Amino acid sequence: MNTIPSSVDVLVIGAGFGGIYAVAKFKEQGMTVSCLDQNDGPGGVWNQNRYPGARVDSNSRFYAMTHDVNVYKDWTPREEFADSAEMRRYFEWLVQRLGVQDDIRYGQTVTRATYNEATASWEIATADGSTVETTYLVLAIGSLNAPNTPQIPGENIFTGTVVHTSSWPTTEVPNLNGRVGVVGTGSSGIQVATQLSSTAEELYVLQRTPQYTLPLGNHPADLAAREEILQDFAGTREKIFAAPKGRPVAETQYALAALPADEQQRLLEEGWNQGANILVGMFTDLFTDPHANDILSDFVRAKIKAIVHDPETAELLTPSYGIGAKRIVRDSGFYEAFNRPNAHLISLAGNPIVELTETGLQTEKEHIELDVLVMATGFDAMTGPLFRIDLHGENGIRLEDQWKSGEQIDSMGGLMVTGFPNMFIIGGAQSPAVHVSVPVLNEYMVNQASDIIDLAQTEQAGSVQPPVEYCTQWTELVNEAGQGSITNTVASWFNGGNIDGKPRAFLTYQGGFVNFQKYFDSLDKRRLLEPQRELAESTAAAGH
Repeated sequence: MNTIPSSVDVLVIGAGFGGIYAVAKFKEQGMTVSCLDQNDGPGGVWNQNRYPGARVDSNSRFYAMTHDVNVYKDWTPREEFADSAEMRRYFEWLVQRLGVQDDIRYGQTVTRATYNEATASWEIATADGSTVETTYLVLAIGSLNAPNTPQIPGENIFTGTVVHTSSWPTTEVPNLNGRVGVVGTGSSGIQVATQLSSTAEELYVLQRTPQYTLPLGNHPADLAAREEILQDFAGTREKIFAAPKGRPVAETQYALAALPADEQQRLLEEGWNQGANILVGMFTDLFTDPHANDILSDFVRAKIKAIVHDPETAELLTPSYGIGAKRIVRDSGFYEAFNRPNAHLISLAGNPIVELTETGLQTEKEHIELDVLVMATGFDAMTGPLFRIDLHGENGIRLEDQWKSGEQIDSMGGLMVTGFPNMFIIGGAQSPAVHVSVPVLNEYMVNQASDIIDLAQTEQAGSVQPPVEYCTQWTELVNEAGQGSITNTVASWFNGGNIDGKPRAFLTYQGGFVNFQKYFDSLDKRRLLEPQRELAESTAAAGH
């Protein structure tokens, strides 16, 4: 359906895991619901991720909705780690299976959302001029879908093709088997470079900072393991919610630093051969004990130097910081790709990009002839997707202004913000987001929103929002977890350090899924029904 209703009880923005589940959940509550999504189909970022080599790095047994055993068992994955085409098939199937296909309007970009205090409702505007009024606004827009697209001088004179991994065209990219440059070595860059290394005439990977990447360990889906889950689905769900990352942990885990050196190496080799998630999941102290982190970091550094034949290239690919300080990438032969004669690593450290020319890319030290330039430059993470919508709460204050462009974020568990009544954010800034399995985190946060809305309706409260102290308390917990994390040691999108000029802040909660749930359990939700006069007065003074 393309027609947007003029008024609904709940308007959901985004049709990824959280948005699709939210539509189904609120319909189940008997509410009128509509969902708007900017893409041409469901899946959120997985509708956009179409670049060669795009693939999830979470096991398909748990990178799926598990809220209903009957829904779970009706889908059979093909691989342990689904590629982007399979993820699109899954989401197309999911909207049909949950019966929400007629409630989602695609090709709708929300540009503005304004809270009307007189009616206690939100007024939503889209890029095509449509408007919607809704009592409750649910922003399920994800955390990694606002591309970081640095402008390179000369793009208008380059005769080749420039593409960004986050907006890969649905039509064939010309000359992709020719001379290709890839800027960036995050997850997208490593995946696309690995894939193109076997097809491109010449591949140039332009790296600013070396990245730790571990073997993905993909293979056909283990249907026997999936059947074991179905045999005790309730028990599996308990394990999911009792796990720090929202997926069951290995039955046997070790403190790496406490093991004898020979046992450390044996287990690390075993994990490396089975795949990244098994390797990292074997140990309890990798990111809490500096000595354990050093052991794993040194192990991976040695692997890089053993795999890559050219010592100079191997050295450039080897990170100096501790593993886990940036998001660990999973790959299917990235280091091995540099043993191909057509694959070249260009370090941008001390050799920055200057401009695009008619025939290629000019760095400070050399000119690279190119047919295609792939920008794998990542995202304006966490706050970026929210700030792309012009969000105005009580007294007309903008969210971006209240949060000082991301420098002073405060929220109640990442779910609600004082001064923005009846607005719920799913899997965004100050949530555990990328640190917890996306489907189960989105499910949990939607359920929290559902419970709050149910309370408001039961109590006939026109609006709900958190007390200031709830947000202050949560921000303190986010900062406390971040300051004690290895991610605090380097600049990355975890803290806004990947974007020039973006304020540095802890953008995610790194205290684990269990502690996240404990926080919500500790809240007196009835306090959300009280008028928050303290903030109303302060925002009025600031805005006028």
